[in-house]
Amino acid sequence: MAMRGDKARNKIKGRIGPALYSVMEPGDDVVAGVLAETGPGPRFDLLAGLASVGLAIVSLYYLSGPGLNRVAGLDLSAVSFIGWLVTALISVARKPVYIAVSQRSLICYRVSRLDHAPVRLLFRAPPGSVRITGSGPGLLRSSVRYSGPGAGEHGLRLTTRRPWRGDLDEVLTTLVLAGAAVDVVSRVAIMPQLPQVPPPTRS
Repeated sequence: MAMRGDKARNKIKGRIGPALYSVMEPGDDVVAGVLAETGPGPRFDLLAGLASVGLAIVSLYYLSGPGLNRVAGLDLSAVSFIGWLVTALISVARKPVYIAVSQRSLICYRVSRLDHAPVRLLFRAPPGSVRITGSGPGLLRSSVRYSGPGAGEHGLRLTTRRPWRGDLDEVLTTLVLAGAAVDVVSRVAIMPQLPQVPPPTRS
């Protein structure tokens, strides 16, 4: 299972590599990278789940009275639809991005939802202007907030899935070594600064 996850992550890194190097300075190399999503953090998933459970409990309570069983199916279907709608809206609000840290900059690149192919560069920032904050890894997702060029007034929430947790730690470690302000409770270890995404071959 781990080998399959590594293969999938390396495939995504190889796909985004040429786009990253096209916006980097000559001689620069990618040191670390992670697939993430912008938008609502993991807490919204929890709130959506609690809301769905709460609606289901309330519906079952009112449907337990005599003469109401005939509408049970309809009401429970409505509850299920509301839960699905909330989850769908959260999913739409999240945009997939690839965060890369090179020897000279942090790069945020928008990628497609289906195959994670590169779409467009969102921003590039020198490490000295980057600030990352967060509360540490969650059970299924890890979330941090980026503040700096391209993030807007309130910063940019970045959420990663569990298979990418180690890559996120490498990104944070690399940013610390590059002089960025990182205040995240994480299992960050000092990783060797080796390029993760090889430069595109030139024919």
